[in-house]
This record gives sequence, C-alpha cells and structure tokens, in this order.
Amino acid sequence: MTVTMTRPPAADAMAPMAFFDRDGVLNEEADYAFRIDQIVWVEGAFAAVRRLNLLGYRVVVVTNQSGVGRGYYTEDDVRSLHGQMNRIMLENGARIDAFYYSPHHPEAALAAYRADHDDRSRARACCSRRCGTSPRSGNGRSSSAIARPTFRPPRQWG
Repeated sequence: MTVTMTRPPAADAMAPMAFFDRDGVLNEEADYAFRIDQIVWVEGAFAAVRRLNLLGYRVVVVTNQSGVGRGYYTEDDVRSLHGQMNRIMLENGARIDAFYYSPHHPEAALAAYRADHDDRSRARACCSRRCGTSPRSGNGRSSSAIARPTFRPPRQWG
C-alpha cells in the first residue's frame, strides 16, 4: 500500500477516521483518471469532508489504481493528482489527511505490479480493526475491494 500523507498525524492517535473511496464517491467514476482535468467532483463532496474535519475526524482516501500496473500512468501521476485534489479540497475549506492507493492488479501489464496484492483489500482490514466492523463493499467495479463510506451526514448538514 502506498501512502501520501498530506499533514502530520494528529497528536491524538485515537482520533476517529473516515475512509472514502476516491472514484465514484468523491469524484464521478472515470476510467483510469490520473489528471485533474478528468476529475468531476460529486455534489456534496467538499461539504461532507469539511464537516468531518470540523468534527475532528481524520479523512483518508483509499483507492485501487490498477492503471499504474496496466501501464496507463505512473505512481508519480497518482501522487500528483492526489496533491491537486487536496489543494482543491483546501480551497473549499476541507482537508484530506492521507491518500492510500494500490497500483497492483492480477493482470497488470507491468510485472512489478502483477499480483493479487493484499493492499487491494487493506482498507477493509483497516476498518475492521479500527471500527470492529467491515464497511460496505465498493462501487461494484474494479475497485470492489475498497471501502465506500458508511457515514451519512444528518439532513441539517446539507
């Protein structure tokens, strides 16, 4: 699992965490997005992340990025996109604390990434240990091993 921390860990190691899938949750589903011009934000994404920040949650994005293993783009492209996504979040009063991604895929074109790697389901295991429960499954596409958020904001949050 590759991680990009966007801020140092909070002093409170037991701060609550919220996990989001990237594609189809924070941004509209787009096959193999790796440039900011391919990102269309889901309505309410900024408000949801901002509210979680205000409540003291650390917000973590977890995403399968098999396009790296397939040779469509590089890990540097993924890290760059995540940095740009967080910059836009910050411009909208929200913050993502870390991005985790897995570049692996069992049918990857690049041998270094050809594996049914444990990282592809790390989010589920992390949530299980942290929360004592398993989050709902992913968006039904290739990222089905990644957790979708189980958090639903109250109606008054807008």
